[in-house]
Amino acid sequence: MKKIFTTVVTSIIIALLAVNAQMPADLSKQNTISTSILQEQVVLNTDRNLYAASEPIRFMATYFNNSGDKDLDWSKVLYVELIRPDGVAQAQGKYTLGKQGTSGTIVIPSKTLSGTYYLKAYTKWMRNFPVDQYAYKKIKVVNATNFNVSSFETEVEEGINLTDETWEENNQVILSTDKEIYAQREGVKLIISQSLQTPEEFDYQVSVIKKGTKKFTSLTPVAQQKQVAKQAAYLPEISGLTLSGQVVATNSREAVSGADVHLSLLNHQSYFGSFKSKNDGSFYFNFPLSNDEYDFFISAHKDNMELNIKLDNDFCQRKVNIETEAFSILPEEKELIEQLIVDAQLNKIYEKELTRKKENLEDTTTISFYGTPKRVVLMSDYIELPALEEFLLEIIPEVYVNYNKGIPEIKPSKFSTFQNYPFLVMVDNIPLTNISEFLNAKPKDLDRIELIDKSYIIGDMKYSGVINAISKERDMASVELPENSMFFNFQLYANDKEPFNASDYFSDNSQIPDRRYCLYWNPYLDLNSENKAEIDFSTSDLKGTYEVVVKIISKYNRKVSYAITEFSVE
Repeated sequence: MKKIFTTVVTSIIIALLAVNAQMPADLSKQNTISTSILQEQVVLNTDRNLYAASEPIRFMATYFNNSGDKDLDWSKVLYVELIRPDGVAQAQGKYTLGKQGTSGTIVIPSKTLSGTYYLKAYTKWMRNFPVDQYAYKKIKVVNATNFNVSSFETEVEEGINLTDETWEENNQVILSTDKEIYAQREGVKLIISQSLQTPEEFDYQVSVIKKGTKKFTSLTPVAQQKQVAKQAAYLPEISGLTLSGQVVATNSREAVSGADVHLSLLNHQSYFGSFKSKNDGSFYFNFPLSNDEYDFFISAHKDNMELNIKLDNDFCQRKVNIETEAFSILPEEKELIEQLIVDAQLNKIYEKELTRKKENLEDTTTISFYGTPKRVVLMSDYIELPALEEFLLEIIPEVYVNYNKGIPEIKPSKFSTFQNYPFLVMVDNIPLTNISEFLNAKPKDLDRIELIDKSYIIGDMKYSGVINAISKERDMASVELPENSMFFNFQLYANDKEPFNASDYFSDNSQIPDRRYCLYWNPYLDLNSENKAEIDFSTSDLKGTYEVVVKIISKYNRKVSYAITEFSVE
């Protein structure tokens, strides 16, 4: 017998997941949508360009589209990957995308070899277009424990030729610090002022980094004429993160329309979605704002057909090859990289984990996707009966078991608007189409039964009510799982939204070495009414010269300029 294992999640995430699992009707109901409607563009920037393996890359993504409508809601999710030049992903993350863009961090895996890598960013809608229209940012990675250099061979599907576009220095943005020379772990006050005629037309980003770790360039693709499909294969995620796929017949592999597709978050009642597959067999589920990875269960049912469920890859799988020069260490980088390697080893020794502890929740504390049930029947309140059908008959008069040509059905005892629609029958939030399996559950293995005995709508599906049996061990009370189903792990949003604050990691009297190369990072700097900003941060234990870099980005033509100043730590 297949079993479900407990998934550990927090109560906040559980509450956020209790929403409808359906894409807005205006797009999810359409079988085709033209790619000529709109094109999107993303520009990437990072806190620096030189990193050690295991370090976080802090990035900012600026978003644009050619609609001319500032209020247009289109893509709401940005996909970011750290890739080799041959396109093989080393790390991946999904981030909420606003009208101006987003920011976040992605950690370089500790086993990443030294070499040239790229951050790649795109939306699901952008996957309808050539990959050279994605955003790319080149970085160097050095590995302190593995001195091998990354090498590879690739079969090119889509070649990409990127060129460096050098930023112009902007003399209208003035940077100043209260001192030119600081001690280790000393506070720094930075003042930013500007004399731009229309400062509100720009975005400002600030990074304070060790000199030599950042280049003042952006990558732009060399213009190439590539064919774009007229009909979109990927819909824009206008309401957040989506899961899509297709239902096909097992034998013929043909698309199956009108199949009932159900999606459940394992062992928790907080999330459940239903979708009736479209003419091409496709289905879509929309996820709420939540972080980390979770285990889900998905099933499909139509009459007695044998079905297969094909899930779309959430990240782009198209092979690419970025023309890249061989990895080398420049003479001016040698001393800095040697220090970076030493500091990376020290950080590994004194690494301080700042992770949230996940709590193992009891289902009694979670919010059901159907809200508060009309009735909750605790099995411990009644004398144990040998069969669930008998328990329903004696204890839960709101429903009854009806046999249609020998096949059992759960029916509402009272008239309801959807009288002729089926009851949604579940065990541990897993929907069952074979009611005989539900009735095979032993009452002694159940903790409670939750009931809604009135009409209920979920996505495309209508039900005459909901009955959900919760087992004591969260093992479905030994009930066999429905056919045409599977478990899968799905990554929701990256869990990295804490603001960068050095005090979270170190203090003046801390005995842990502070080897930060990025002293401050703010992807969205707000100016005050006088068009100024004052910023406080502290130096680290690393001596040397630091650069304060303010990147100025036009909201209208994407032109980038920068302002810079330096200070020393001795």
